[in-house]
Amino acid sequence: MCDLSERATLWVIDAHSLVTAVAAGAAWGRHPLRVKLAAVISLGASMPDKGWKRAERQHARDVGTERIPVTGERDGADFVSGPFAYQLKVRKVIPAWIGAWLGGICAMAARSNRTGVLVLNRPHRPRRAALVVLRWSDWVELHGGDGDE
Repeated sequence: MCDLSERATLWVIDAHSLVTAVAAGAAWGRHPLRVKLAAVISLGASMPDKGWKRAERQHARDVGTERIPVTGERDGADFVSGPFAYQLKVRKVIPAWIGAWLGGICAMAARSNRTGVLVLNRPHRPRRAALVVLRWSDWVELHGGDGDE
């Protein structure tokens, strides 16, 4: 049985590389990262809960569904609910002007009990290519499930 040492952690990383290489067509025996996969599996260590994965799970629950695990079968959707397929992107920086414009329209809309919606389009692009931006809380209120926040 393997202990949970630094080497064992490296084995988990190497096992992922090995599985990726085998899936890409490399021969198991010729791969330079020969790892006893059974030993890696026996570690019992789970994948750390990354921030983006936690965010996907929380947002999915907001609309009454669950996060779709990465299996290669989800075609880019992080979660689905009703007629909507969602892909969440968590970024440290979102352009400040988006927040400013969205904040302005949301403040104006709130005065008349409406939902603020920001529509973004580039010059000389068809209207159907425009992007619609609204606050997640407004989206959940309009289309959500029984989730929190």
